[in-house]
Amino acid sequence: MAPEFLATPWRHGKELLELRSWLYRRHGGGDDHDDDDDEDRREQGVHKIFAWKLRKDDQIPLLLESTADLVDVQLQDERGGLKHNALRLLYATAVSRFVTGLSDTLIDLSRLRPPFFPPGTNLSIPPNLLETRHCIVHRQLPSLSVLKAAARQSLEWLWDWYWSQLDVALNGTKEEMRSVLSDGEVKTEVHALVKAYVRARKGEIKTSSSRRGKTSEAAQTALSTYLRLAKSCPTQSSQPQHTLLDAMVTDKAILPADKKLGTSMSGAFLIWSPLLSDLCLSASSSSSSSFTQSLVDMLMHAMNAPSPFGVDAAEDPAREAMHAWLHHILTSPTFHAVRQAAGKPKASAGGQEAHVEFVEETLSLLFTAPTFWNLELARDVLDSCEDLLAWDGWTALLEAARVQGENEKDDEEPRGVDEMEMDIEHVVQEEEGGGGGGARDMPVREKKDDEEKKVKQRGPRKKMGLWRPTYIGALPVGWEDDE
Repeated sequence: MAPEFLATPWRHGKELLELRSWLYRRHGGGDDHDDDDDEDRREQGVHKIFAWKLRKDDQIPLLLESTADLVDVQLQDERGGLKHNALRLLYATAVSRFVTGLSDTLIDLSRLRPPFFPPGTNLSIPPNLLETRHCIVHRQLPSLSVLKAAARQSLEWLWDWYWSQLDVALNGTKEEMRSVLSDGEVKTEVHALVKAYVRARKGEIKTSSSRRGKTSEAAQTALSTYLRLAKSCPTQSSQPQHTLLDAMVTDKAILPADKKLGTSMSGAFLIWSPLLSDLCLSASSSSSSSFTQSLVDMLMHAMNAPSPFGVDAAEDPAREAMHAWLHHILTSPTFHAVRQAAGKPKASAGGQEAHVEFVEETLSLLFTAPTFWNLELARDVLDSCEDLLAWDGWTALLEAARVQGENEKDDEEPRGVDEMEMDIEHVVQEEEGGGGGGARDMPVREKKDDEEKKVKQRGPRKKMGLWRPTYIGALPVGWEDDE
């Protein structure tokens, strides 16, 4: 059988893997280049894709072009040369083009599913990306923070389903394709990792082997286990990261078992802070999206998730615990290095440090959806972080959000009967003009204190009084039959 040839814009597979390392600021393409790990070559990668597009416009894969558009918008945002509304339009265009193009070709992509994709997974678009695209096209343009989060999630999706599969697709064998762990196997390994860490960490605390300033051996062991698990998945897939965050946050592993409203979280902080800090610092340079940002996003989602039936949001212990974790990550000295690594200082921010930039990015997400716990977290963060350059502006925004929330709450509360009835003796209405007409009293019914409220009832009602029950159809007493 004659071999099939396919013309591609890239000369060989190594060039495409090198492009991946530029766009996602990582290496792992198997090249022998000696680039500096800290060198940012994203712009060079974007220009290369645009050059390929000029030469072969109809042969550029949709996912490749979408990656270039999204990364290009992030680069322009980091330069700080565009105004707020212009950035919103750029982010909205890039996100909507990606989601729309992917939706149009989703059936073909699912039908022509490559064999190296992880088994048991379905190719699908995240629902929140579909909702964001719907708001962009048919409703009001979302805020800049929402569009930035959508762009980050889009790049993460592109990494999982396209870029992370290139190693096996270009160089892998059939045996490597069959050695991919399934979702159930990854979940089992992650849950075993969490249980082993909690047991080892509690032993450290009891033996006083984990002192201040000393590295936790339990955290290092769990981190090495997690990194080995990530390597066993195809080309550093983010599946282990999602499974681990889901086990810790969604399954409430980082919460005390007997958490009640108002109880302290110091024990949970003591157990889990070393592992979370090590995961954020180690994964910041080896994952397609920041582990810290993913952790914060999942905690915020859990904090604003619907409460059980009959439980007020402000009285939910689980939400209070998520609020405490977010406040701990954003303000505590334990996570200062994490915030510094996750932040991206801008030249236009007046020399603002990276950890402050990360806190302000999170504050913008909180004010995007001013729920009760989001405003509580914003207030606590502002009370603890007075080194923000725009502290006065954030405080004014918080007060405005609180006033608006109170007004909306008052409007939603139904008015009672006493509030709607006028309880006055009389109204004096003075007639104007017409030959000096005097005042005229308009009497109004005075409401009596002992007046009972009449409530309308529906359906048959029992008549109160002296009466003798009779059968249905019986003639009343005194009536005689017609003769």
